[in-house]
Amino acid sequence: MTSNYNPDPEALPDPLWQTVYLSHRDVSSKVPINFVTTPAISLSAACFRRGRYSGNDAIKCLSNLLGAGFQRIAIDVYWDDPRRAWTLCPIAAPSSTSNGTAASPSAASRTSTSASAQVTGDAASSSSPQSVDPSANVESSAVESSSDRTLSRRQQAEDPSSTSSAAISTSSDVPQYSFESYTCTANIDLAILRDVLYDFVFRSATTVDAHLLYVTLHLHLALNSSNSSNPLPTPKNLLGAPTLGNFFQESFSDYLYLPSQLEADRRDLNASWYSVSEKYQPDHSYFNENIDQDGIHSTSDGWPCEAFVEVSRGRRLFLSWGSIDPKMQDYNARADESIIFATDYLDNVQNVTASSSGDVRTGCLFDSDIRELAKSNSSWAVSGDVDGFDFAENESTSSNSSLDLISNLVACGISPMINETLQNSTALENLTLYAEVVHSAIWSWAPGEPRKSPGPGTGSPSSSDFRCAVMDTTLDGRWRVESCSQRHYAACQVTRQPYTFSISTAPTIYTESASSCPPNTTLAVPRTALENAHLHSLAQSDTDRSTGGIWLNFNSIDVEACWVTGVNATCPYYVDESEARQKNVIIPTVAAIIVLVLTGLTLFVKCNANRRGSRRRRRRGDGGWDYEGCVHRTTSLASIDVREYLLTIHFHLVAFLRETHPPARTTPFPCVKRKSALRREAARVTCRAAL
Repeated sequence: MTSNYNPDPEALPDPLWQTVYLSHRDVSSKVPINFVTTPAISLSAACFRRGRYSGNDAIKCLSNLLGAGFQRIAIDVYWDDPRRAWTLCPIAAPSSTSNGTAASPSAASRTSTSASAQVTGDAASSSSPQSVDPSANVESSAVESSSDRTLSRRQQAEDPSSTSSAAISTSSDVPQYSFESYTCTANIDLAILRDVLYDFVFRSATTVDAHLLYVTLHLHLALNSSNSSNPLPTPKNLLGAPTLGNFFQESFSDYLYLPSQLEADRRDLNASWYSVSEKYQPDHSYFNENIDQDGIHSTSDGWPCEAFVEVSRGRRLFLSWGSIDPKMQDYNARADESIIFATDYLDNVQNVTASSSGDVRTGCLFDSDIRELAKSNSSWAVSGDVDGFDFAENESTSSNSSLDLISNLVACGISPMINETLQNSTALENLTLYAEVVHSAIWSWAPGEPRKSPGPGTGSPSSSDFRCAVMDTTLDGRWRVESCSQRHYAACQVTRQPYTFSISTAPTIYTESASSCPPNTTLAVPRTALENAHLHSLAQSDTDRSTGGIWLNFNSIDVEACWVTGVNATCPYYVDESEARQKNVIIPTVAAIIVLVLTGLTLFVKCNANRRGSRRRRRRGDGGWDYEGCVHRTTSLASIDVREYLLTIHFHLVAFLRETHPPARTTPFPCVKRKSALRREAARVTCRAAL
């Protein structure tokens, strides 16, 4: 079975949403990643309904979630102690399914003690209840995550049917086995998840498609179906289990951003975050910074920005621990310390209460009166278990309140975590529900924006001037596109104070808006949900100047649908086709001439050396033998100097070609098409140099 990233066509965003996602990523690319909100999803809740775990479904479902835009994924990983292997199935595979082989019919009948335990073909009983954490029925976890609490409520509401032993189905191409309320296919292996993630990184490794991924691992012990009296026996030698850190690093060594890297970067910012171009440096107003007597900058709480991690360093994936069941406490997590971030290091769970309509009552991190960053405490803020609100699980329940809650959580600076199956449908059965979660987590553009034209009946049919963004208070602080020739007040931000904004002194056209900002402020665009909330609050309090919209430092003047920060900024992803064709014609011609000159010089040096050799004085030695005198050392050095001269010309030629003929920004990184780690590293260095 091939475990490739293969989403359904409807999972992929249309051109409008591609523009939204790209501009949304770019506007926050310099903000430290711990302050950027991203929607999160539980793989078990979104893909494994009613306790049924299928390898083929897992591949397609995970592909759909990634294609829809989820960047944070929580994964329940189970230790199959009899096989000493990691799996996505809550029950250990019977020995008859080892190495992916099905048991014989006689073996299946011997192990089965109940007809209800048998599964035929690919259709498990639809009445089997959904449950992800089997240990919740046996022993409560000492480290309880939000997903554990959600699952516990679901298990209490359902009455799982149980059997005392496992049975194997042989009527399908993929064998299945069941125990208690769970059914798994033999191919539900953790490796398929790793392979899908890697293939996604491979396919999205372009400057317009790449995003950071955060994977949280929850550790569980799989139920042992061969021991019905004690289905969760203590693992025999858990300290010797293969480490999950090495398991992922085998494939993602070139793409993982590691805890050890973060520690090294923080110790010396001069050699890390501040050593790159300014456009890749994180905004240092978001973290505390120290400077020692040698001028070395360091930080104890700072994080890099996406531009640094993704573009400058070529890293895409963060791994972190979630909850760890008591039975798994002997797992050697210390061996993964340099690869996997510790529990709660990338998650700061917020206690939130909300109304049934989705309004956040308590726990919101936005306060219009508090503009100091340290008092907001929104670093890695996440919430998935909201008191007073249940995400829609039943077919009869509307999802509007759930989507409203997601939007409101994001506006509060909190990343929403989906721990429940939406309307009792997986991402295979109703992908639209899950795509709408991602859409609702967009805090910038209003629905239907950014438009390419003002539309019919507006008196401005041309879209060439319809390229500038304004915040509209009538759209709840969301953004829309406006004609750049209109006159509006502008949003201005105080230097090194992310949450402090002001409004310009006079309305102007867009290209003159920067000059209208008060002293010590600059024309600004919100880069996070909380920044946007603070600007929206200010605009609401000043209706005289905000009516009709206020200019944002965001436009697509250079290239349509390519949104950039800066009035005179150019699109980094676009190369003029006529200019590219001209370079394709002229550059090779110049190169050919230079190559001909170099070839002539090489032949001249070679011929000159031959002539010099033919004129060497012959000397008479003892015994009448003739011998050739040794070439004088100065002659040898002269030849070496000429060769070095030719090499110097060659290197200058290469540098000339790179500088005058840069690659298109939308070209995929060549590193992902190399299987060798060394080749990938060399290719990625080339990509970074080109960027």
